[in-house]
Amino acid sequence: MIIANRLVFFLAVLITFYVCEKYPSTMQKKQPLIIKRILYVASLISFSYIISGILFETFIPYIHYGNTPITQSITVASFSLIITYLSFFAPKHQKFLNTELKKMMIVVQLLLSLSTFTLIDPHYLIKEVIIYGCMYLFFVVCFAGVKDRMSIAPIPEFIKGLPLDLLTLFLFLLSFSFLNGVFFDQLF
Repeated sequence: MIIANRLVFFLAVLITFYVCEKYPSTMQKKQPLIIKRILYVASLISFSYIISGILFETFIPYIHYGNTPITQSITVASFSLIITYLSFFAPKHQKFLNTELKKMMIVVQLLLSLSTFTLIDPHYLIKEVIIYGCMYLFFVVCFAGVKDRMSIAPIPEFIKGLPLDLLTLFLFLLSFSFLNGVFFDQLF
């Protein structure tokens, strides 16, 4: 994952968290906790991302017309949009999803797919897509948990918000890249 992909990845995590936190569910009586909504939405996005990657890997040998990078990007976007739209019919979607969350899911899915699918070596595409999808889900859920714990911590006003969120995500990346170095002999 190059630095631009990491920044897009962090942007996707932040968008997911902020939108899920801002918009309540459509149930008026009892709203689900933010962490449950984030877990539901992030798992749908991860699942859609992985399925889109598998479909892209399946059809990549047949995409050889026109300008290859352009047609691959259009194919990635098409698969992502179709699979994300189908994920809107998941169980309990009426409880957890509203129009704004569906829009966010489309944007995040497109960001993740377009920034990774065409850059990954086709021989390792499925493995990398599964790793990135699970990593996205893990980062979003861990970030939501950390934000919940930070809400009760005495944090100075000048660092609250986006600076602290980016610092938290970079610390996540640094700690997990240590594990990557231990198990796979590569850092970052």
